[in-house]
Amino acid sequence: MRFDPVARQWNPIPTTGLPGDGLNRIVPGKDVVWGLRADKQLAHFDGTTWKTNTQNWQGLGLACAGNGTLYLIGLDNTLFQRAGNGTWQSLNVQADDVAVTSKDKLWYCRQGKAFTRGESGWQELSPSGVSVQRLSPGPDGAIAAYAADGRSAMLVPGTTAWTSTGNPAPADSVAQAKSAPVTKGDVWLLRNDGVLTRILSAERGAQVPFDAAPKADSPYASRIDVWYDEVGIRSIQVIFPGLRLTMTSGVANFGIAETTTAAPDLSEDAGG
Repeated sequence: MRFDPVARQWNPIPTTGLPGDGLNRIVPGKDVVWGLRADKQLAHFDGTTWKTNTQNWQGLGLACAGNGTLYLIGLDNTLFQRAGNGTWQSLNVQADDVAVTSKDKLWYCRQGKAFTRGESGWQELSPSGVSVQRLSPGPDGAIAAYAADGRSAMLVPGTTAWTSTGNPAPADSVAQAKSAPVTKGDVWLLRNDGVLTRILSAERGAQVPFDAAPKADSPYASRIDVWYDEVGIRSIQVIFPGLRLTMTSGVANFGIAETTTAAPDLSEDAGG
């Protein structure tokens, strides 16, 4: 299923090529969706059909960077990297979960500890009091760590200290949390009872600073989020102090401006 932020509804994507037991995990990639079938076989969706990887790779978890690099946790927990040309390389570490934040920063966790890859190799950055079982990348570059008992912590870009985020749901109900690092938007929690919980990016407390912060009584917006794809602008969310406005009128395609230097029609009648 694919969530449409404008219509606020889920739309199915084709299942052609999938076995009856379907998929266990999916991650968005660069012009492709990667998935692990129920039999742990690696597969990908090219926009029309699902295809099994010709090299018969199997895995326990996966993540994809914005540049298209795929990371796969093998059946023996070894972490592998797949480059854009299709070649695979072992990263010589074992992982329980893997995640990629913005700017393609790679994370993995193993036996309760969290690690990230820097210029000098792997560096442990484990939150205090949280035995990390799952990692969740945020669209703003943050990384969240989740324990089996529901405790969680978050590390925001530019800092080295984790902050406790509390329990986002009852301690026994959080199964996993994933978001797509290649898109702007919200974080989703999947609970053990099957309920999807949506956490709006504006409600996470992570603000995007402007060059000059507005005054408390200023009419200027404090944040603007834009969702778009190949069709056009899908939704615009403008946040003022104490007020959130969201455009839900449908796709806004400025057409002629894409291929010429003519100014787009931004009048009210044109939907601009």
